Amino acid sequence: MNKKLEEIRKMITENVWLFWDTNTWKHEEKKRFKDEGLLPFEWDGKSRIAFIAENPSEGKMTGNLLNFKRYLDKNGLSGSFVTDLIKRKGEQPKDNLFWSTRDAEILKKEIDLVKPHFIVAVGRSAEKILRHEDYDLGVPVEKIRHYSRTKKDDVQADIKRIARILRKRMKGV
Repeated sequence: MNKKLEEIRKMITENVWLFWDTNTWKHEEKKRFKDEGLLPFEWDGKSRIAFIAENPSEGKMTGNLLNFKRYLDKNGLSGSFVTDLIKRKGEQPKDNLFWSTRDAEILKKEIDLVKPHFIVAVGRSAEKILRHEDYDLGVPVEKIRHYSRTKKDDVQADIKRIARILRKRMKGV
């Protein structure tokens, strides 16, 4: 795990799900990734793109997550930062109160550390919160459909579009 992210994990004392921290993953989730020959989601420290979904799943649809990871890898986005708005499994965001929560504080620290060129909101709910005028992180937001509610060909097309956007932005930097 990236040493800078380790500092964020150390500051958290409560039981929080950190998508990028494989220590919080269930054994079955880790095994599925290993069986598929995929590495877990791990920020490479260089990537300047952040994918932010609404909240952690309960692991019931692991195949969708595996497809999402495959498409990231296939499109050169394997080192991207991936996280959730909500840091506790089973909780739902209250979008009008989100930034007053501990989860928002953690997310802000993650974004300050990663310094992404842009954020990709994974799904409509995440987009609604990330584009809300009161919650501006100072980073442009793109959107893709949520991988668990979308046909895999459409998810793949969304990821390809994001890879093209990143290439264009990198040329301009």
